Amino acid sequence: MEQQSIAPIETEYAGCRFRSRLEARWAVFFDALGIRWSYEDQGYELPSGRYLPDFRLLDAHPDLWAEVKGVFGHKEFIRLARAAIELPGTSEKPTRIIPKLLILGEIPSPGTVVAHTALGAIEEHLVVQHFRFVHPPRGAAGSHHVVRVIDDSYAWPRHWLEYLARTEFAPDWLVAEVIPGAVCECVSDAYRAARSARFEHGECG
Repeated sequence: MEQQSIAPIETEYAGCRFRSRLEARWAVFFDALGIRWSYEDQGYELPSGRYLPDFRLLDAHPDLWAEVKGVFGHKEFIRLARAAIELPGTSEKPTRIIPKLLILGEIPSPGTVVAHTALGAIEEHLVVQHFRFVHPPRGAAGSHHVVRVIDDSYAWPRHWLEYLARTEFAPDWLVAEVIPGAVCECVSDAYRAARSARFEHGECG
């Protein structure tokens, strides 16, 4: 018997109709943490094709987008890796790596310190970073107060990405993982709010 695919439930929250409840839960998380966001703000005609990021995080960095994916495969990785290189930046010749595209999966459990994945670019290289959310100090602004980069894990030239596109490579580090560290209660509370949000008949939480 052929397995039927299960379609995500469209969900309305904060005046937006999200394509899935998982996207709506991340919006709840951003609100709980005080991060301003816009949903499907702008699409782009990139060299690799049309691309419409899920979120733009307005309090993090002018070029910081977020993509929500419950399940990750090879095609999704290649598409987002190319987008991370091709999305417009604030400088034609950046002197440092800037995380452009945050990869968000299922909402983590409260009380854990989680490393998410960010795809960034410098010149013609794709850079993979791990990051965690932190609560911005009162009255402060800037991406380092909202997203803290933990490390730079990989730096791949564009031509290697083209090689990977012809394989079945699907990296496992795209999935968020629990790491040691002190729990930030504000972030933990935001994860809890997102996981506990109830959307009746696809409507507001």
